[in-house]
Amino acid sequence: MTILASLGTHYSEEYKIKFFEKIESGSSSLGANVYQLPERNLIGKFLPVKDLCYEHKESLVSLKTRIERLLRNCLVTSLYQPEEKEVQIIPHPVPITSWIELQQAELPLHSLSCIRSDGTISYAYFNTVKTWDWRSNTWSHTSYPLREITALVEDQEGHLCIGDNKGSLYLQNELISSIIQGKLKDIKRLSTDHYLIQFYQELGPSDHSDYPGYIDDFKIIDLKKKQLILGVKFNQPLVRKDGIIIDFNQETSTLFRYVFQGETYQSQEILQLNQKIKAIRHAEGNTIAIWIQDTHAVIFFDIKTGVQTSIHHPRFNEDYLNSDFHTLLNQDKLTYIPRKKEHLILYPKMNNSSTDIFLQGNKWGVRSVTVLSNGLVVCGTQSSGAGIYTVDSKKDVYIIKDQLDQSVEWCQELANGYLAIFLQTQIKIFRPHFKGKKESSSFKDKPFQDQTHLLGLEMAAKLSLPQEEVIYKKKLFIGEGTFSFTEALLDKHQKTHPGLRYVITATEFGYPVDDEAVYTRIDNLQKQGVSIFFGIDGTKIDQEFRGKRFQRIHWNCPFGESANEKVEEAFKKVIPDFFKAASSLQLTKDRIHVTLVQPTNSDWKRIRQLQNPIVKGATEANYRLIRKRQFSQERYPKYQHNNTGTTVSNIGEQPKREFVFEKVGQPEKGLHPYMLKDPLQKEYTINKESNKDDSPENYYFECSTDEDSSDYYDSDTEF
Repeated sequence: MTILASLGTHYSEEYKIKFFEKIESGSSSLGANVYQLPERNLIGKFLPVKDLCYEHKESLVSLKTRIERLLRNCLVTSLYQPEEKEVQIIPHPVPITSWIELQQAELPLHSLSCIRSDGTISYAYFNTVKTWDWRSNTWSHTSYPLREITALVEDQEGHLCIGDNKGSLYLQNELISSIIQGKLKDIKRLSTDHYLIQFYQELGPSDHSDYPGYIDDFKIIDLKKKQLILGVKFNQPLVRKDGIIIDFNQETSTLFRYVFQGETYQSQEILQLNQKIKAIRHAEGNTIAIWIQDTHAVIFFDIKTGVQTSIHHPRFNEDYLNSDFHTLLNQDKLTYIPRKKEHLILYPKMNNSSTDIFLQGNKWGVRSVTVLSNGLVVCGTQSSGAGIYTVDSKKDVYIIKDQLDQSVEWCQELANGYLAIFLQTQIKIFRPHFKGKKESSSFKDKPFQDQTHLLGLEMAAKLSLPQEEVIYKKKLFIGEGTFSFTEALLDKHQKTHPGLRYVITATEFGYPVDDEAVYTRIDNLQKQGVSIFFGIDGTKIDQEFRGKRFQRIHWNCPFGESANEKVEEAFKKVIPDFFKAASSLQLTKDRIHVTLVQPTNSDWKRIRQLQNPIVKGATEANYRLIRKRQFSQERYPKYQHNNTGTTVSNIGEQPKREFVFEKVGQPEKGLHPYMLKDPLQKEYTINKESNKDDSPENYYFECSTDEDSSDYYDSDTEF
């Protein structure tokens, strides 16, 4: 039986070319049908497909997956060659005249990032993976039962492979722990069940330092058996897309190929040299680039044919290997080597000449280099005034963008041929514009239409949310710090409300406090079923959790810094922005809880409200005050307020009060705080700071807590 699976279609003015995978007798092959336009007559049936585009050497995907991705890439096109009776996938012949910036997003400094095969971008923040769909400017989050994520890659099937600093792995939705002792660095999939894991192995203190040293080590894990495959020792393994591992022995100057046989991976010698090998890198096709120690030579070795080609150049030295750069070898026989100064070297493989490409106006040098599918070299430079450049086969330099205020960390092509540029704390997306093509309206003029987004679409939201009665309402906690509030709340209600843990999402803006007790608390909460996320900005939760609903949103003791007037003044925007963002995740009668220090008979009761303008935030977002509760150690014995990033507290046991707000409707302009007051819900006054204007930020609540129960559930029977 023969099965034809469609991979995609390309059109030109003359032809329609349809690509297939043919599956028969347990094997598969790729081909293309060619139809003459406009009649659509079949003129070529299942012709062979030749890929002539640049392919990243670390791209471990099958030919089928490779072709599927190229068919949606704007940098390439297909070409019917009637004389050769084949279809070629080639770089797009129309030149690119400019690059248009479409989107940008903020990301943490030096974050661990991964470009996904579907075009989205993921990055890790402690135990949290945040994924940005730049096309709709939306975010999704996944929390993993791990410590700090230190390895984040996508395998050939689109699964995220994740490892942490304690040696735990998350592969194909399975948690594997206690197999590797060390900080994980990289993960590569060798086959359906086998993964090569790179990690740091601690050596312990040396004679020269009290701090432990580290070396790179490698292990292979059998996911099905959840155990290591023993008997294999690697040096600097390279993984090919067919799952074969190439490595070398530095002492014997021998190059090996490793293949799985029986119960382990067996080595096969493929090259013996009389000079010591310093390092190996991927090159094009079946070629490996071999750096020779203490020389300025590189040998290109074809592992299938055995053909060797040597290149000598005074600039080939260990600086290139010790940097973060990769040597890039593309199909037109050029080697791109980044320098530490202001230019690249383009080195033809087949002769001993080189060409320097100067990046005008840059003082610092190339920091990152990549090659696009159409052969264009893209490089980014470092320090202030950094830029992004392309270099074509004619050695012409084009500036994509310069005078950036951050260094370019790295850059990479997206699945559709667009370009992702990673700065120190930003991601920028650029789209190529081809010569002669009319420019459509900008990307930003076409906002994403999310029919189930809660902002102003309450009916749509109600239809998309479960309508059956539930015991527990979903709760979102902001700025949890050491997570002692989450722990205290669960401990207090574990007997009466045992399912509460499953509806809590607890978040923190920064990394967890570096304290083992805090790490243990986080581990225990995750094991109980609490969802814990890091890197969550309370003023952007409408983006972070777009389309979700939380009936209760809590923020305990939000605070800037009273010792710094600029920080304190800037923080006054936080609470109003938080209320607006929270409103997008809630429906009418949902609630926001904000806890503030409120000393009895003290001006600080008023000052704290003005520093955290809850009247302004609630009014502008259309929330009314309905409760003011005591918030103390009696209520939550295990709760301990801590300063941001620490396990100490400046406020100690100062009296705290929990202000509970109920959503009245969608945000409206021109509302006055008194307009939202409901005496049947809560009796209070709203006072204005003396000598201040009538702006909402100058108002504060004055009310007692005597009539309000301090218990979380007693005063809220509908929870």
